[in-house]
Amino acid sequence: MSFFRALCRIIFGLTFILSGFLKLVDPVGTGLIVEEYFTLFHLGFIDNLAVYCGMLLSSLEFIIGINTLLGLRMKITSIVGLIFIFGFTLVTIYLVIFNPINDCGCFGEAIHLTNMQSFLKNVVLLLCALLIFFQRKKYVPIVPAPAEWTFVGVFWAAGLLVSINALITLPHIDFTAYKVGTDLNAVKSMDQAQFRTTFTYSKNGKEKEFELNNLPDSTWTFVDSQSELISGSTESAQLDLILRDSLGEYTDLIYKSHRLIAITVWKPDDMTHAQWERVDILINELKSIGMDIYIFSSSANVPNLYKDITYLADYKSLITLNRSNGGAVYFANGTIIHKWSNRHLDRVQVKKILSQDPEVITVEELIHEKLFIYISIIGTILLVILMRYFCRVFYYHEKHLAKSSRQKTS
Repeated sequence: MSFFRALCRIIFGLTFILSGFLKLVDPVGTGLIVEEYFTLFHLGFIDNLAVYCGMLLSSLEFIIGINTLLGLRMKITSIVGLIFIFGFTLVTIYLVIFNPINDCGCFGEAIHLTNMQSFLKNVVLLLCALLIFFQRKKYVPIVPAPAEWTFVGVFWAAGLLVSINALITLPHIDFTAYKVGTDLNAVKSMDQAQFRTTFTYSKNGKEKEFELNNLPDSTWTFVDSQSELISGSTESAQLDLILRDSLGEYTDLIYKSHRLIAITVWKPDDMTHAQWERVDILINELKSIGMDIYIFSSSANVPNLYKDITYLADYKSLITLNRSNGGAVYFANGTIIHKWSNRHLDRVQVKKILSQDPEVITVEELIHEKLFIYISIIGTILLVILMRYFCRVFYYHEKHLAKSSRQKTS
């Protein structure tokens, strides 16, 4: 039984660590997944909390995995872990039966599972959690209780810090369809997805939806647009960045331009004065050196100053293109070379990047990303294994010395 107890602890712990970490490194993407569930369960009124709820749940997953693999506070961890996986299993049963969404988002954008695959995975984890729960008294502590709680706090804080950093800047790992190095020209030559786009315009305080072939006259004001996939693969759809000018006309400027910078504004109303000021400084600086720079926005509600360089795109496409509202993306011949968060729109750093060979920048970005993956995931697991080994050796040694001392005293 000790073998199965250890095996279940490893399987359950590693899966929860991976699941929690992959969502922690992309809090905005995790927030989109949580929003889908909020909508599914009629909780759309708390959409503004989606990102923070995602960070909380992901950090709990991560720390449950760490605790289980390391063997910390196993009585409490086994109960919380069982509650978590039981809830996840119930959700995936619902998804399998009614299929309201195609991907449960268990591993964020990194690993996509069908609803049935997610259900089977959760069944295995549920069995592991049940064995861990019923055998919870058999797990031997590796350190005294105060030290266990200290380890729990440190790992939890580390996970949250990674997530907070990704939220205010950009994720260190980009699992989206628009990751650095993606050649949109190559995607364009593939069998493309077909969309039906609905445009929302307003006039005299009233909003109305129009199809592309019956757009209203100039007395109407563009408000928003929604694109629905009607044919083609979801893979090509993820990479189909559709841009329109203020009149609703399509453009392929990304593919025509040798080099350009796109400011991605997926929520114009949420942009602060400081964020717009950074955008304004960068636009003026890059225009002075002849660099093409545009604003890609999900809404026409941008300052009038930028109307002539603003192109409209789908909200989800923009938030996938750049996780930072008001951030920037550097394209060279249709290939994504570099991304900046709005906080890092430093004109000196941007011009430094633009002065380098795009291929060199791309390679450096990919190397940095791989190093982060290796150091974070593999490093964390190795650290946990080493901590468990040395803590057990030290703690057992201390207990043995204390026991020998009591025997001598008696």
